Amino acid sequence: MAVPQLFRCPGYEVITRQRLGPELVKNVVILGSGPAAPSLDSLLAEDTIVVALNNAHMACRRVDFSLYADDLPPAQRHPQTAVIGRSSPHYSPALQHFGGILHCGSTMAFNAGYWALFNLPFAQISYFACDLHYPQGRSHFYGNGRPDPLRRDVSLQSLPALALRLFFFGLQHQVLFLNASAEPETRLRLPRVTSGLSLRRRLLEGRRSLIEDWLARLRPQAEAALALEAAAPFDARRHDYWVYENDTRVWSHARAVADGWLALAAPVDRIAEEIADRFAALSQPAADVASCP
Repeated sequence: MAVPQLFRCPGYEVITRQRLGPELVKNVVILGSGPAAPSLDSLLAEDTIVVALNNAHMACRRVDFSLYADDLPPAQRHPQTAVIGRSSPHYSPALQHFGGILHCGSTMAFNAGYWALFNLPFAQISYFACDLHYPQGRSHFYGNGRPDPLRRDVSLQSLPALALRLFFFGLQHQVLFLNASAEPETRLRLPRVTSGLSLRRRLLEGRRSLIEDWLARLRPQAEAALALEAAAPFDARRHDYWVYENDTRVWSHARAVADGWLALAAPVDRIAEEIADRFAALSQPAADVASCP
């Protein structure tokens, strides 16, 4: 699967020229609406691209892209014209490219991940305040939010499985997906780097060879899961996928696919330990910003 050319998203080159100059950005952060969202400002480097989901733009002083579900009320969308808003007509092509909405997962966290991989395939894409976990009390920075990813949906049978799938697709394109949240519980099963370094331009030394090694470890399980996807007895790219709501055959197959991706959990956990150790080394005072080979 070929990597799309950079800057497919109209307007990104303008942002790059006006704010960042000619140097290519290496970092993207996808901001959710978890309780920690307002703390992102103190962790960001100026040259990190910020993609805010739904109304998460209210928690951050600087937003480059605002991605939102079609049913988000207009009053809650980002009001500034300088920010590029994106709804389903903009992120649907990415979902189609990476296997269809039923395999990518029909919720904004994964919509944004594949959109960023399709349009902004830089070295690292980190999620922050986006754990898909809804504890009693204060689940969002503004109070309680609607747990959309937990709804009964054939594409959302396992959020950890969907995160593992996204991690593998990222590695295929030399992109490292990380979870930068420090929350104690998460369903976003990505390697966690909670020091804040993944939100700055700290890149792992020798990351290309590392990624090739990680891909080799994950490929047997991933290829088995992809083979299951290819054998789906339904069209995973249908925009009106809810027509499958009462089709037990589809639910059963989707569950099998999710189990296939969950087979990556143990090896990804080991990779996550390696990543955490390498970022911990970068946090030492004498460490310099590593170059991206």
